[in-house]
Amino acid sequence: MSRKFHLLIAGGGASGALLALNLLRADAAKKWTITLAERSGHFGGGLAYGAHNRAHHLLNVRVKQLSCFADEPGHFHQFLASTARTVTPDDFVPRSYFGEYLAHCLQQAVQQSEGRLQLLHDEIISAVKHGDEIRCGTASGVDITATHLALACGNLLPAPPAAVSASSEVAAHQAYEKNPWHYDAFNHLPAQADVVLIGSGLTMADLVCELHSRGHKGKIISISPHGFLPAQHQPPQPAWPSFGDEMLAAGDLGTQLHIFRSQLEKAAAQGIGWTAVTDSLRPYLQKLWLQGNDGWRNDFMQHLRHLWGVARHRLPPATAAVVYECIARRQLTVAAGRITAIEAHAGLLHVHWQPRGSSETQTAIAAKVINCTGPSSKWLSEGNTLVKQMAAAGYIGYDRSALGLNANETGQLISANDEVQHNIIALGPMIRGVLWEITAVPEIRKQAEMLAETLCR
Repeated sequence: MSRKFHLLIAGGGASGALLALNLLRADAAKKWTITLAERSGHFGGGLAYGAHNRAHHLLNVRVKQLSCFADEPGHFHQFLASTARTVTPDDFVPRSYFGEYLAHCLQQAVQQSEGRLQLLHDEIISAVKHGDEIRCGTASGVDITATHLALACGNLLPAPPAAVSASSEVAAHQAYEKNPWHYDAFNHLPAQADVVLIGSGLTMADLVCELHSRGHKGKIISISPHGFLPAQHQPPQPAWPSFGDEMLAAGDLGTQLHIFRSQLEKAAAQGIGWTAVTDSLRPYLQKLWLQGNDGWRNDFMQHLRHLWGVARHRLPPATAAVVYECIARRQLTVAAGRITAIEAHAGLLHVHWQPRGSSETQTAIAAKVINCTGPSSKWLSEGNTLVKQMAAAGYIGYDRSALGLNANETGQLISANDEVQHNIIALGPMIRGVLWEITAVPEIRKQAEMLAETLCR
């Protein structure tokens, strides 16, 4: 009789859902049982795709790229059609639609799994290894024994800017919002009030759309070191031939950048846009990051990270239209600069900042200041109770770039003593430092498929 295994997944958002679904599908021998634990009780959505997202918070990936299963690329589109939503495979739809889709897939999987998949409304708060088993505790006091544990905790909230950390009064102030996905923070904001958004990426754009949808009239200023806005998605273009192998063979960042620019020039000469060239590299991005030594990674992070983010993580056309409209009517200013201090004055915050290339300080007075700087990478100090406990036990540590948890490229975690733990895994944004491009659904799905294949061998 073959051995039976039990996978406990801590986190029921997109990463956890994709792993559970792909493992069930790959497990032809039916040797796995799976417990998917989520403290909120809402499975599939998480922060990124939950019902708190409004209709104007759009996915920045087209419908045709978002199936749970690589061999069924139309799966998400078919679900949307079954709900009487008229969309095309090339559309950008509300993020909550994808959360609904994941929840639907999970419920179907539970019904068809013959008891092999259980959805648990609870939080995993501790894990202790005992031989080949892992004994886990939950917030409700239940003990669970598993053969394997998967961390699928999604993203952390943004790390507080230095100017916020320097003042406990500012950090606790009613006008400061540390959670950029807490849209109810705008419920009592006067329509004429001014707002400062710290950061200029996709999250900033979502907040501009949120304010726009509420009819907000006050000034909005986005402040970030470079002042770069994400690029806009272009209409679907012909596929550009891959040149990833040439990039891998080049090795050094300077040569790779030269190759990339030459490909852009070739595409432009044929009337093909830069987005097709960028997208042709997508299957090679993790390989390029894995191949890079510390010097390569440092150079990339220092010189190209922000430019790559602009090109790679793009705005849906409808979101871009709102952002550009607000800029055109001078309601929104996107500024490059450094925040030097934030001071509390009664119900307002005074944000002091230096424009890039200037020594003069400007001050923005805001009724709401929102941190949109991107998810923190300080997992061992800012992670949830489970992550902190596992760090204290030495089960987990940072990767060499300190961008997330240390793991091999499959996702099996590496302990503080540099030992690969074959029965403790992580997937999604938690291992960004290992794979770099692991925050979007297509890459998370690919990792979930790889993990499922590994676990079923």
